[in-house]
Amino acid sequence: MTPKPALSRFGEPRGLLIGGIAAGVAGVMADLLSPIYATSFHKGFGLTNTEAGFLVTAALGMMAVSEFGLAHSIGHRNLKHVTTWGVALSCVALLYISEVSDNGFWSLFVGMAVLGLGCGLSFVAGNAALSFAGNSERAFGLLTFWYMIFVFVMMSTNPVLRQMYPIVLPYAAMVAVQLLCLALVWWKLPDTQELAAQRAAALTDGAGTAETRELALFSPLPVLLGLAVTLSQLSVAGLWTFAQELGDTAGLSSQTTATFLGVSQLIGLLGALAPWLLGPLVGRGALGAAGFLLAAVGILMVGLVHTPAGYIAGNLAVNLGYWVTLPLALSVASDLDRDGGRLVAFMLGMSSVGLALGPSLAGPLLGGTDTTLGAWVFGVLGLAAVPLIIAPAVAADRAVPPRSG
Repeated sequence: MTPKPALSRFGEPRGLLIGGIAAGVAGVMADLLSPIYATSFHKGFGLTNTEAGFLVTAALGMMAVSEFGLAHSIGHRNLKHVTTWGVALSCVALLYISEVSDNGFWSLFVGMAVLGLGCGLSFVAGNAALSFAGNSERAFGLLTFWYMIFVFVMMSTNPVLRQMYPIVLPYAAMVAVQLLCLALVWWKLPDTQELAAQRAAALTDGAGTAETRELALFSPLPVLLGLAVTLSQLSVAGLWTFAQELGDTAGLSSQTTATFLGVSQLIGLLGALAPWLLGPLVGRGALGAAGFLLAAVGILMVGLVHTPAGYIAGNLAVNLGYWVTLPLALSVASDLDRDGGRLVAFMLGMSSVGLALGPSLAGPLLGGTDTTLGAWVFGVLGLAAVPLIIAPAVAADRAVPPRSG
């Protein structure tokens, strides 16, 4: 009989939350920092907005390759090794990008593709680790909380780092964070292969286990969840990629816009914990629909109301709505499929598809002076995600017992 793991004060396997969160933070540097890359490529490297958008797309597309490629087997892999490969690739790519500013689009394309591949490995490892948590809303909420702190710090300090040592210093800071995250993974993350074996043994006697797995992998619910995630990520990524330029269009200075984009992430801290704190009260279906709706309305405001007030209010709405729905969707995937994070990895892949398409569409739609068409395109896509989340979220609520906190 496999012994039960030692538990932390949260009632989770000891080290699981810290190790999983560290791996997840290491993996967010290709997508959540896309405004830094877009601004760097456009203003620092002299590329057009469209070219900058395609470079971000290259990274996010390779993230999807990593996540889809590991979806079928991630629950049975050594996640420390997966994270190590991811961090190694990401660090090499970041250092490479910082040194090839004069070599043109295709040199940067290679670097961004490798960065996306590495970040995808780390991100899927971290999220797969957290799929072993007993309380998925809390686990993914805490992951989102901590990488929001990281995004806030990076977005807020990026203008200062660029002034001190253009291009090189911001990328060096990302490398330092990657290495710190890797150290935490090796120090804290438990053996998830043992956790998978323990869960499989515990589920053997549970009636409906096969039915639950079939529901998770082959029913329409994952399709609805995947479409909701893809559409929402596409719409938000399109806006965020050129968030700096949209701030300039709204009449804000570059410094004010950069500072606001960092500080505005803090409102997402409220959203990140909402599935954990409010989900048991209102249900994840209603909470997810409200989050998607709020983000879509915010996108319309930013793209259509070209004033400082409209830009600020719209971005706050996007941040709050987005950070409600991201951990919520991952917790839904985790509870629909209890077999080592396969559906979680698949949802991450679908998310990266949306994140990859958003910047490439945003270049021509939001990178110019007239953003009306872009606002409607991305806003309507965001609205389309609202009804899709309800059925999977309700099914996930029924599949797990009430949370104890």
